[in-house]
Amino acid sequence: MESLTPDFVPNPGVLIEKNEPFLSLKSYLPKGAYRLVVPHLEKRNVIVKITPPRLTRNGSFSVCRDEVDRCRISISDTGNKFQFLITLLHEIAHMNIYYNYRWEYRRIKPHGHQWKSEFQNLVAPLVESGVFPSSLKSVLEKHMLNPTASTSTDVSLLKALKEYALFPNQKCIDDLPEGSKFMFRNGIRYIRGRKRLKRIECSDESTGKRYLFHPEALVEAE
Repeated sequence: MESLTPDFVPNPGVLIEKNEPFLSLKSYLPKGAYRLVVPHLEKRNVIVKITPPRLTRNGSFSVCRDEVDRCRISISDTGNKFQFLITLLHEIAHMNIYYNYRWEYRRIKPHGHQWKSEFQNLVAPLVESGVFPSSLKSVLEKHMLNPTASTSTDVSLLKALKEYALFPNQKCIDDLPEGSKFMFRNGIRYIRGRKRLKRIECSDESTGKRYLFHPEALVEAE
């Protein structure tokens, strides 16, 4: 097996710099979210990079080692505005923990109680403002009682988010029979293989390389 979980889909993505104000983010967010989210970014020295879909994660936070007191947030454009918003808030929570704790940051658990509390505080105003539709709001509120490191571990939330996907007719890999072919968001065709613990092994149809997908990953079945 040559590779299981590649990081970025090869594409430079969209780079949003601090000095541009963050207006470019507005088209990726659901209505009413922009004015509530952007103030958290404007008060920090942060770069936000929007990338094509990735197989392993929808977002990441990192500290820029080559520049003093600057950090970077990377978010995948999956075509689902509500998923984009939740992921962005997830990463902003990491950013706030970094700036709030500074020299203690490395000793704090990435998704420990400090992060959970910060994430909850960021999500609550958007839930109260009506940004999330009722069908998603109730599931999200339950998830936020004890948020996890990844929304992919919450099947109920994943299914609720699926209703607002760019292509609602997509199917979860777990629903496809073994040996069936599908196309992922990166435009590559794969063949569905066997399930391995919590992931499903799939192979690139053209190269034969094998990758691990989350069972609830949305794909276009052939």
